[in-house]
Amino acid sequence: AMDEAAAALDTIEPGAVVTYAEAGGWGRALILEARRRRIPSVGLQHGFIYRHWLNYRHERDEMRDTRTARFPAPTRTLLFDEFAGQHLQTAGRFEGDSLVVTGSPRLDELARTLAALPADAVARTRQDLSLRTDERLVLLVTKEREARPWLSPLYDAIASVRNAVLVIKPHPAETAEAYASAAGRPNIRLLPPSTPLGPLLAGAGAVVTVNSTVALDAAVLDIPALAMALPNNLSPFVGAGALSGTADPGELADLLSRILYDEGFRQQLSNRRRSVLGQHAMTADGRSAARCADVVRELVRQGKGY
Repeated sequence: AMDEAAAALDTIEPGAVVTYAEAGGWGRALILEARRRRIPSVGLQHGFIYRHWLNYRHERDEMRDTRTARFPAPTRTLLFDEFAGQHLQTAGRFEGDSLVVTGSPRLDELARTLAALPADAVARTRQDLSLRTDERLVLLVTKEREARPWLSPLYDAIASVRNAVLVIKPHPAETAEAYASAAGRPNIRLLPPSTPLGPLLAGAGAVVTVNSTVALDAAVLDIPALAMALPNNLSPFVGAGALSGTADPGELADLLSRILYDEGFRQQLSNRRRSVLGQHAMTADGRSAARCADVVRELVRQGKGY
């Protein structure tokens, strides 16, 4: 991998290297070969930076400032929010000036999608899902392999919550067949992975997940979320009160009922979401992609010898 990266860099002679996979084997080879040639590099956050991944946990001596011995970290790592930045500085020992909070271009795009939805988009989505006017849409967005032990308890919990309908949108890397155990249940709808997320979020009374960043995207859009199978990567947000969550499958029905129908509980979650999101600079202002581009342009302008 290092030889291939080196050959590409020597042939193309780029002004900068940009990758969203800087922590994987090929990405590390690319960053290392770029550093050896003094070509600036950029790592783009593209999902959760898992708190327990050794890829992002380093001792101080791994990150010391030498050209040959230290861990091959990018010249700049562009992050969704301050939460990720704090983790990389404390657990990863990344230099503070190498981290730039640019926001999430994907979240910006999702916010734009929701803002541009036609006035009847939610009504048409509900009609396509054959929902009655009194039924509440609960959106499951997760990876089946992570949620597998919780799916059956979740299906049973949904059946016991008044007028709740679980809508399952499989992860893009999975197929609907992974959720075959949901077939035939009258209060569950199973969609293709390619189904657009925007209209579903716009009509959701709650989002349910294990580890998906969609829960945080929903939080920014002021949609309540429930995290199952704690502890997981959403635990800090559950602990701060911004998300609801549980480690006990037996609590699912009660929590879903409170999220859907207890206005005091919903308001409490909303208030905590706003507070936590503000503390960690988690927002969608439409400028994330432009800020990423600005960082890359500045590194190219500085050139070799960064």
